[in-house]
Amino acid sequence: MKRTASKNLVVKIAAAVVTMAVAFGLCLLTQDNVDAAIRERRVERLNARIENVYTTDFHAMADETLASERDSAAATFDDPYVKENPYGTNTTSLYVYFTTDEASSVSYTVSADGYPDFSATAE
Repeated sequence: MKRTASKNLVVKIAAAVVTMAVAFGLCLLTQDNVDAAIRERRVERLNARIENVYTTDFHAMADETLASERDSAAATFDDPYVKENPYGTNTTSLYVYFTTDEASSVSYTVSADGYPDFSATAE
C-alpha cells in the first residue's frame, strides 16, 4: 500500500510539473501576440491622431484656441505669451506673442549640438 501511495504522489507531482510547464509555455507564446497587439493598437491610435492633426478643421480649431488664449493674457515684452507646439505638428516649435509700445523687431538664433547655428529675424 505504501508503494501505491508513493507512486500516486510521484504521478501527481509529475502531472503538476507538466501542467505548470504547459501553462508557462502558453504564457510565453501568447505574450508575443499580446505585445504585438498592443503595439499595433498604439500605432493605429497614433495614425488616427496624425490624420486628425493634418486637417484644416484641426488647424482652424487650433487657431481659435491660440487666439483665445493669447488674447486673454497680458503679453508684454517682459512676460510674453508662449505656447509649445500649438498645431501639434512640430514638438520643437514655439508660438511667442507680445506687444510693445515702440516699434520692434525680433532676431533669434537656434543652436543644437552637432549642427551649425541658425539665425533669422522674424517678420
